[in-house]
Amino acid sequence: MRLAARRLLPHTATRTASAIGTILAANKAFAMPEKLCESPKYYDSRTWPKHWTEDDIADLLHRHLRIPTMPNYASLALLLRLNDLKSLNHLLGSVVKPPPPANVDAMAYMIKHLNSTEKDIITPIHEREHHINAIDSGLSIATGDKSNVVCCTVSRGLGKSQTVISFVMTKRAAALRYGRVILRCCDKARNAFQRLMAARADGQPTRGGNSAEYDAAAECLCDLIREHVEEVTGAPQDPSKYCDPQTAYATWISETERFFGPIPKGGENVDPLIILDTCELLAEVDHKSLVHKPSGNPYTLLEAFCLGVPPTFGIFVTGCNAEVDATKLRSVANVTGIGILEPLTVSGFQSAIASWGKPVRRDIRLLYHPAGGILRLLRLSTTDGMWSESSIAIAKALYPVKANWFPQAYTCLLASSTKAIVTGNVAVNPAWKGQSGTLTYVEAMKLSIAVYNRKSGQVVLPPITFDDADVDSRNAPILPSQLHPFLLTKALEDIPTLTNVEREKMFAVAFMYAVYARYLLAYWEDSRNPWVPLAKVFEGAFDADQGAALEGYEVNLLGGVRINANDPKENAITRSNASTVLMWSRNAKTDGAAFAIPLQLLKQNRTASSVKAPLRLVLDHTMQKVDSDTTVMIRADDMSSATWLLAHDFTVQPTDKQSAQIVA
Repeated sequence: MRLAARRLLPHTATRTASAIGTILAANKAFAMPEKLCESPKYYDSRTWPKHWTEDDIADLLHRHLRIPTMPNYASLALLLRLNDLKSLNHLLGSVVKPPPPANVDAMAYMIKHLNSTEKDIITPIHEREHHINAIDSGLSIATGDKSNVVCCTVSRGLGKSQTVISFVMTKRAAALRYGRVILRCCDKARNAFQRLMAARADGQPTRGGNSAEYDAAAECLCDLIREHVEEVTGAPQDPSKYCDPQTAYATWISETERFFGPIPKGGENVDPLIILDTCELLAEVDHKSLVHKPSGNPYTLLEAFCLGVPPTFGIFVTGCNAEVDATKLRSVANVTGIGILEPLTVSGFQSAIASWGKPVRRDIRLLYHPAGGILRLLRLSTTDGMWSESSIAIAKALYPVKANWFPQAYTCLLASSTKAIVTGNVAVNPAWKGQSGTLTYVEAMKLSIAVYNRKSGQVVLPPITFDDADVDSRNAPILPSQLHPFLLTKALEDIPTLTNVEREKMFAVAFMYAVYARYLLAYWEDSRNPWVPLAKVFEGAFDADQGAALEGYEVNLLGGVRINANDPKENAITRSNASTVLMWSRNAKTDGAAFAIPLQLLKQNRTASSVKAPLRLVLDHTMQKVDSDTTVMIRADDMSSATWLLAHDFTVQPTDKQSAQIVA
């Protein structure tokens, strides 16, 4: 089309030459300004140099065309030479996108660059105020000679993107409006990150001459800034003004101020800021040549990218794996980790429901516990106010258990269901060893198998994503519904209609399986010996001053759970009566003879078991603490995720016209 236009150019010029004076007189108000703007604007020909050719115009416009419009560049160049800028601008309005707004449209910008919808942006975030303040504090450290790097590693579905949005809207709203914030989701902007850096991350300078200090990571940073400035101002940017990070940041500041005007002074930080989401794409790839000399460890691409941020400026990175090693960047950056995003609490979910404006006609605990507090699943559960077969299927699809990591995922399920304290490698069922590689709990979190809190050592995995049939087909020792009886749809629907006694019996069985699961977790760490310290099984669930009473006692529960047996079964946990179970035990400090230790689960029939034993365990909800060297109180809620079944305040389902009674 452009070649054809060139062939017609002489004829067009001859035909219009006689009218030049008339055209210029009619459009005097649109004449080229005496002082040319620094940067030509694609939507305003008055800012274009008079000597521009059709190729110059094409270079300016090609990124801003209304798809699939293809302008006649020769005609545009002719109008420019004729100084018919009014007609030229009229044509431009039909072939290019509208000019950028006077301020950056926060909604449109975030939808474009994050994996978020308008609903995500306007939906309030809950129980994240601490993290938002921590991000702000980490980015506000004033040292003068270092940059600020803030990082957050978090599993999928916990509101990571919403936390980013909330931080920007509450702490950097003015900076965003004036073009001083760059938001990018790395998996959405693969062309800007993964492709570029994978091709050039060999340490060879591509724009910085022979300077080994300037490599692809710095070039990627500069290109990202230049593309952002072009986007928000609509003006093409001279690459020479983005030749290194320091120059790029200076140009970023000057160009946005020239376009948007001076930023009004206020209390908010308006310094340039880069925020990257889904950073695992960069954090899991090592730089090919950049090595931290003291340790000999290579920098990751994410760390190399952060190295380029000049002193006093900041960058916030987050993702399933957004690890930045502070020791590698110590000399040039202040690195702040804000910790993981925790699942919502029940009260947090209650506040969320209120802000979502969705009436839920069920006791919210019926929605909350199957989802394990995972925000994405909680929003799914409120679609029809109940966990339906369709919503359960969607949940499983969102968090599929990959076959090669099933042994580790199953262990995480047991640890999550029993609130066990776990560290290091994920111990797996000896029968499944060899089916997959080795994973640490941290690595399992990075793979979004589960949420792992490194400080508490506890795991959270949404039980709704597991299926009894699939687990049973792998000959697993415990089914998910045995730890979480509410996973059975009919049982979940019936819970509010059951009597307190019926729910307590349901809990008692689930707690027996929780004890068995705790035993398996300990046994799998060293499967050479089936005898496991009793204190290990109940770790974190008894007071420290009672720990001495458990010393020396061991249990062997390899035979599993026996529900309907009056007498203690060897190497098993056995229900002796409605309120008491018996654990096959021994005292390694004495003769090692085996006997049964009773564990009282319920208040009903509180008569002590007829079994004689030197030690007795009692769940804390059954009686007040007793002062005895032979009775240890066990905190039920620190051993099982099913203790909510003991609540006596379940709401009855209201009619369709009634709003839900929310119970925390």
